[in-house]
Amino acid sequence: MFYPTAAGGGRIRNMVQVLAAGFFVAMIMYTGIQFIRFADDTKKIENAKNNMLYIAYGGFLIFGSSYLIGLVGFENNDGAASLAQNLQNKILVNIVAFMKAIAFFFAIILIFWNGIQIIQAMDAEEKRKKGITGVINVVAALVFIKLLDFVYYIAQQSDFKSRAVELLVNVSKGV
Repeated sequence: MFYPTAAGGGRIRNMVQVLAAGFFVAMIMYTGIQFIRFADDTKKIENAKNNMLYIAYGGFLIFGSSYLIGLVGFENNDGAASLAQNLQNKILVNIVAFMKAIAFFFAIILIFWNGIQIIQAMDAEEKRKKGITGVINVVAALVFIKLLDFVYYIAQQSDFKSRAVELLVNVSKGV
């Protein structure tokens, strides 16, 4: 009842997720209304910014912890060794995947930000170069991340070990 099932979650866990999602959306809407209503009052705008930050923290904690609980799969564990294996195989891989998604999200924001900086620079050559350098740095980071993904994909292939040994032998022979 409390723990996730193969179908996606326990009944209470699913109910809590739905209620939390509704509350999360309502709080974002309320804070957005505060931005519109109090556009002239800097103190209330600052308060609304802080509220949005706290809402993001709360959403990350609630939904992140719920997701991690679902990944571990407490109902199928045969003891500490099985739990440790689940943590290693499921959670760490998903944390890395989540961090890659966040990196791509921030990369998109930084590309737009640097693009706006380039557009606003107009005649200021130094600002324009700074924006171009920012875009190049972001694109280079994205290429590096995808290169690591490609290497990881190759390493996961079933015949990787035999093909890697064969490649090393051929390279050492000078073929």
